[in-house]
Amino acid sequence: SKQQVMDALDLKKDQVQLISYFVGGGFGSKLGIAPESIAAAIAAKELGRPVLISMTRPQVMEATVRRSNTRQRIAIGCDKDGIINTFIHDTVGSNLPGEAFFEPTALSTKYLYRGENRRVNYKQVDMNYVLSGSMRAPGEAVGMIAVECAMDELATQLNIDPLELRRRNEPEQDPSQDIPFSTRQLLACMEQGAAQFGWEQRNPKPASQLEGDWWIGTGMAASARGNQLKLSEARATLQVDDSKALGVKVIIETDMTDIGTGSYTVFSQVAADLLGLPIDHIEMKLGDSELPSASGSGGSWGAASAGSGIYLACEQLRDMLAEKVGLYPDTIQLDKGQIKQAGEHNPSVTEAAVETLKDKALDLKDTVAEKTGLALSESATEKYDFSNSQSYALADIIAECDEQKMSAKGQIKPGKNAKSHRQASFGVNFAEVAVHRVTGEIRLKRMVGAFAAGRILNHKTATSQCYGGMVFGIGSALMEEVIHDKRDGRLCNHDLAEYHVPVNADVPQLEVILVEEDDPYTNPMHIKGIGETAISGAAAAIANAIYNAVGVRVYDFPITLDKLLHELPE
Repeated sequence: SKQQVMDALDLKKDQVQLISYFVGGGFGSKLGIAPESIAAAIAAKELGRPVLISMTRPQVMEATVRRSNTRQRIAIGCDKDGIINTFIHDTVGSNLPGEAFFEPTALSTKYLYRGENRRVNYKQVDMNYVLSGSMRAPGEAVGMIAVECAMDELATQLNIDPLELRRRNEPEQDPSQDIPFSTRQLLACMEQGAAQFGWEQRNPKPASQLEGDWWIGTGMAASARGNQLKLSEARATLQVDDSKALGVKVIIETDMTDIGTGSYTVFSQVAADLLGLPIDHIEMKLGDSELPSASGSGGSWGAASAGSGIYLACEQLRDMLAEKVGLYPDTIQLDKGQIKQAGEHNPSVTEAAVETLKDKALDLKDTVAEKTGLALSESATEKYDFSNSQSYALADIIAECDEQKMSAKGQIKPGKNAKSHRQASFGVNFAEVAVHRVTGEIRLKRMVGAFAAGRILNHKTATSQCYGGMVFGIGSALMEEVIHDKRDGRLCNHDLAEYHVPVNADVPQLEVILVEEDDPYTNPMHIKGIGETAISGAAAAIANAIYNAVGVRVYDFPITLDKLLHELPE
């Protein structure tokens, strides 16, 4: 974003600073700089005064990006037992003339199910509608509606349970690239989600369960979202602070911002855990372009990318502390503001060097540096003795440093694992709906989601992200629709009175299961993104439940009552 402002205004790097400590919601639209931000910067430059641009709701909906409208065609070939051998996914999308973005609907089609024959086609059509761009889970959120509804339709034709059909088509490795999955817990998600939902009690026959005036149905759909790692840097500074109970604090700096995912909390937890300090001893600085450059906020890569930069900066700080006291980095233990040697006493760097150099006229410091790569200080050789399980206060150690602080930088960037292993988060959504037998009104009764996304750093924030994704799926399935005026392409429903989103009355009981997983191929923390996994497939689960309730397949989303009314069972 900073580079875009520099280019637009022909400014140098030191003339631009972007500050955004919090963004209400990203959902893809905040990945780059927006026209209104450039307009504000131009006006401020011309006037020589601060400029604030405030947009009305219609302006927001007309001037910012929307999710692409698409037309998708799915063809699946299989044998009589449901083993898939062919998968075809064709998509026609649209955008303004000259725009490069297209909706990559078949991202998960490439690896979700087995099948040696696979074809994916995209076609982009120029349309003078509102600009389309990234929106929560671009590609999967739209594409998996078609894929998972098609899988449900195939299961119906084969008279196979939808869950069982997916089990039979679990691939051993990525069928599109012949590379292994880093980890893949889709089956575990299905098993745990089905048990919690009560899938075994489901009646597979459509239009077979009537409760009063309401047809009842259940459905499910798988979820998948590719995991990404982006170049990110961070700085960690340990410094004396007499206002803190332990006499020190850590300042973590990286320029990504918090888009409502709880980044301040999660990153503080990472630093506190690695450096053995209470979380209130961590000061987190985000959202300032003067800070070390991070991955940006979006794509479910924030925690994995910026978080890994923070992790490595803290690891480097640990190494520096070990060097300062003369221990090997993997032998130190940091806890409650104290440093000590972990486990039973082992020779420190100092002691090992002394033993090696016994009766030899060699320089201790130079030899230790040569053997270990550590620059051993005089204080380490003389002051710190860990032979009797002693511990030393970080505050005392840092007080001896220049400016009473110690600073380290960490950088993460994609490596060979991104190409050698297919990395993705997986999950499953289950839904129960009621459809009124006379009016066609649809009410969602409950949803259960089970998701696996590597190690979970914070159960509460991860669960919250899954709730949000499931609610987005409700909107996609039942009500959210952009309506354009056919005369001029303008939006007809450009406010929240006419553009309907799920409110409390639309959202039933939601339950989230976080399936245990550890993925060593993703990043140093073994985590994956989760914010976009829950939305992928959520709308399809609701659509499949509607089919189970009334026996009507709807291929035009959202599924509103007018699309059911004339096909309801007697």
